[in-house]
Amino acid sequence: MKFPERRFQGFTLLELLVVLLILAVISSVLVLSFTDTGRTRTMQATVERVALVLELARTEVTTRNEVWSFHIDNDYYLFKKVDSVSNEWLTIDVRPFQPTSIGQELEFVTHLDQEDKRFESTTRGEQPLLVLYPSGEVSPFQLEIRLKHAEKRLFLTSDGFQKIGIVEELDRLAD
Repeated sequence: MKFPERRFQGFTLLELLVVLLILAVISSVLVLSFTDTGRTRTMQATVERVALVLELARTEVTTRNEVWSFHIDNDYYLFKKVDSVSNEWLTIDVRPFQPTSIGQELEFVTHLDQEDKRFESTTRGEQPLLVLYPSGEVSPFQLEIRLKHAEKRLFLTSDGFQKIGIVEELDRLAD
C-alpha cells in the first residue's frame, strides 16, 4: 500500500500560535526578572543576611566574652572588636564577619536615638553603628536598607534585648 505524498508548504496557524505563546511567556519572565522585582528580592536577601549575621555575632560575643561593633563603611558593612591592649577597634576578617559588600543598588541609613548615651563607646577610633556586648545585649538601633532610586525599603530594628527584627513600614517602628 502506497501512501500519497504530502507536501508541507509551511507551518499551520496552530503551530505559529504555540510558538508565539512560548515566546511571550519567556519574554515576560525575563522582563520581570530585570525590573524592580529582581532588585527587591536582592534587597530582601541582603536584609535577611545582615540580620542573621548580626544574630550570629551576638552569639559569638557571648561565647568569646568580647565586645564587638557593627560598622557601615562606604559600600561595606563590617564587624570590629576591641583590642584589649590598645583599646581600639580592630576589623574582624574571619567569615562570616569579614567586610561584606553592600552592593551598588542598596544604601544603608541609620536611625539612632541621639539622646540615649547608655551605649556610647569609650573605645578610641571611629564610633560604631551598634555595639554587641558579652551579656548578649546590643545597642538599640534602627537600620533602614533601601533601593537607590526606588521607594522600596526595609528596616532592621532591635530594642537591645530582643532578636533583631525585619520591618517593612517605618510607622510600625514609631511608638
